[in-house]
Amino acid sequence: LRSDFLAGLGPTVVAQSLGQITATVSIGVCGPFSGSARPIGRRLADGVQGAITEANQLAGSLSRTYSMRTFDDQNTAANAVLQSSIATADNSVLGMIGHVSTDATLQAIPTYGHAQMPLVIPYGTDDRLTATPYHCVFRLPTKDTFEAEIFPRTVGDQVKPMFIAGSLVQAA
Repeated sequence: LRSDFLAGLGPTVVAQSLGQITATVSIGVCGPFSGSARPIGRRLADGVQGAITEANQLAGSLSRTYSMRTFDDQNTAANAVLQSSIATADNSVLGMIGHVSTDATLQAIPTYGHAQMPLVIPYGTDDRLTATPYHCVFRLPTKDTFEAEIFPRTVGDQVKPMFIAGSLVQAA
C-alpha cells in the first residue's frame, strides 16, 4: 500500500539526513613516523586504519564514525611527551594507541593519565608500563614476568624433555 510505503520512507530519509551529520571521533596513533623506526610506525598505523575502516563499514547510519590521527614521536622520549600533550589537548581524539619504545611510553604515560585519556600500548612488555597509578593504560602483550612463567611450561608440555636445564639471566 502507498501509505505503508510512505510511512516506511519517512524514517529512512530522516536516518540518512542524520547519518550525514554523525559525529566523527579520532583515534590517535603515536609512534615513529619518521626516522629509522618509521617502518614500525607505518605498520602500526596500517593496522589501526584497517580496524577503523572495518568498524566504519559495520556501523549503522546513526553510529559515530572513526578516523585516525597520527602523532610522530620519532621514537624518542622527549617527542613522546610533546606529542602526548598535543593529543590530549585535542577534544576530537577519543584515545591513543602507541608508543613503540618503553622509554617513550613511560615518559608519556603521566600526560595521558592526568588527562584520563585511554592509552593502548601495542608493543611494550615491560612490567613498569602498567605498574603506574593510572587506570587508563592498557597493554596488549603479556608482561615479561608472565612470559617467563608460562614459557617453560609450554615448552615442557609440547616437547616433553627428559630434563630441563636453564640459567637465570638478569636484565641490565
